[in-house]
Amino acid sequence: MLVALPAWAAELKVAAAVSAKDALDEITGQFEKKTGNHVSVTYGSSGKLFTQVSQGAPFDLYFSADTESPAELFKQGLCEPPKRYGRGRLVLWTLKPSPLDIDKGLKTLLDPRIQKVAIANPVVAPYGRAAVETMRFAKVYEQVEKKLVKGENISQTAQFVDSGAADIGFLSLSLAYSPKLKERGKYWMVPLNLHQPIDQDAAVLKGSQELATARQFLSFCTSGETREVWHRFGLE
Repeated sequence: MLVALPAWAAELKVAAAVSAKDALDEITGQFEKKTGNHVSVTYGSSGKLFTQVSQGAPFDLYFSADTESPAELFKQGLCEPPKRYGRGRLVLWTLKPSPLDIDKGLKTLLDPRIQKVAIANPVVAPYGRAAVETMRFAKVYEQVEKKLVKGENISQTAQFVDSGAADIGFLSLSLAYSPKLKERGKYWMVPLNLHQPIDQDAAVLKGSQELATARQFLSFCTSGETREVWHRFGLE
C-alpha cells in the first residue's frame, strides 16, 4: 500500500563514498522515518563524485572518504564548511578459508602464491592512496607493484577479492564489517602509523535546492545519535 508523504517532504540527493554505504543506508533510513523526508544516495569513488559535484551535478550533499576533496569544494565556494563524520581504517582482507596467513600482516603480500593484490585506484580513492602509502612505508611496494589490480572504488576492489579475481586486497574496515563480507573473509588491521589518517568529511553543497533539510541531515549524520551506527560499520 502506498503511503502519501506530507506535502512538505523534501527529496535530498546525496553523493557519497562507497565505503560509507552500509552505515549511511541505515542512518538514511532513520532520518527518513524521523522526518518524513526522502534521501537518495549515489555511491562511488570520492574522486569521481568530486568531479561530478565540481561540474554542477545536482546533489545536495557530498560525503567523501577524505578531507581534501570537501576542502577543495569549500575553497571553490561550492559548499558550506565541511564537517567530520568519521575516520576510516584500512585492512588487508582475504576470503576464508585461505592458505594465506593474513596474521603475518604486510609480509603476507610477499607470499609467492599470491598472483593478484587488489587496491582501490589511488588516483580517485583515498583508501587506495592509503594502501600505496602503507606498502611504500613497509618497503614491499616494489615487490607487489606488478601484481596490483585496481578497482574503480573500494567496493569494486572488494569484489575482485570476493570473486577470486585477486588473492588478497586492501579494503576499508567498513566493508570488512559489511553484512555481505563479514562472514566470507578475514582481515588484518593496518596500523595507523603506516599511512596518513583517513579522516572523512561531508558538506552541504551551496547549489542545493533544499538547504535547510540538507543541513538538518548533515547535523543528524554527525550527531551523537548516529555515532554508534558509524562505529558499528568500522568508522571511528
